[in-house]
Amino acid sequence: MKAGLSIEQMEQELERQERTKRDFISDTRKVTMVGGSYIDLNGDVFGITRHAHAQIAADLSIPKPFYDRLRNDHPGILEGTVNGLWEREPKVKMLRTLDGYLRGYQSNRYRRLDNFDLCNLAVFPALQDFPGIQLVSSGMTDTKMHLKCTLPSLRGEVRVGEIVEAGISISNSEVGDGSVVVDPLLYKLACLNGMIVPMYGQRKMHVGKRVGEQEDAYELYTDETKKIEDMAFWMKVRDTIRGVLTRDVFNKILRKTQEAAGISIQDSVEEAIEMVTTTLSLTERQSKGVLQHLFSSNDMTVWGLANAITRQSQDEEDYGEATRLEREGGRLIELPSSEWTRLAA
Repeated sequence: MKAGLSIEQMEQELERQERTKRDFISDTRKVTMVGGSYIDLNGDVFGITRHAHAQIAADLSIPKPFYDRLRNDHPGILEGTVNGLWEREPKVKMLRTLDGYLRGYQSNRYRRLDNFDLCNLAVFPALQDFPGIQLVSSGMTDTKMHLKCTLPSLRGEVRVGEIVEAGISISNSEVGDGSVVVDPLLYKLACLNGMIVPMYGQRKMHVGKRVGEQEDAYELYTDETKKIEDMAFWMKVRDTIRGVLTRDVFNKILRKTQEAAGISIQDSVEEAIEMVTTTLSLTERQSKGVLQHLFSSNDMTVWGLANAITRQSQDEEDYGEATRLEREGGRLIELPSSEWTRLAA
């Protein structure tokens, strides 16, 4: 599993972002795109992240490839198009900024379920109920936060001597790139592979009451009413975490892995790699890496293939992409037995 940030580094980054981020509610007629790369918000100028560019394009129904072409080759045309649509078809939007960049361009119904509150009001209090739990990996990308923990007291064997540990994966996006997600995690001790198993996870959406429709852009501050309203949500997240880290959930996942370990792909390795490459949208480099890890393990089973995918995640530079492969490995063992049989054939 990719290590990412230490717990100290993650805590420091959460605190830094909590202090420096700025959120606004604005009528789009008060927002101006400048040169295709910046926005002017009542005199405050911000760069625009790739994610925010994509959100603007989607909101204005501009095809992303065309939007990108204008941004790269004809920024003046993009500026005029975006500003014209903002003026002629006004909307009230939430604009989330950090470190001098517009990072989120969202509906004013978007509920701010931020990483700092998620950790301090839900994750850390819930994990205190599990003595010995360990944070083994964490990461912060441009759009998401990831936390991955294991529970050494909850273990089992996929095969004799092949020990796996229960764990949990928690992720969140403050900028509309997904909801709060709590998934079980399976941790293989021999190779330190982490496999996320979405089948038994939970997702909590960022949709809430409309924030406001003021004419002018203004900085949005958190008040006591919002804190009280959100506390009920965080309590549900706590319950979800406690519900995922149970012997019952772990045993269900363990049975799936044991079934997967009993299905050979010895006679269909190339077909299996081709299938996962297409299904999981692997690059040529990733596909070759998965094949190499599969042969290195000499475990020509569905379980072995799933582990080759999660092992490849350790070779990824981008933490978000590494996490995606950990999740895709988990999806593979979730396939019905009929699919495994078809794969083996």
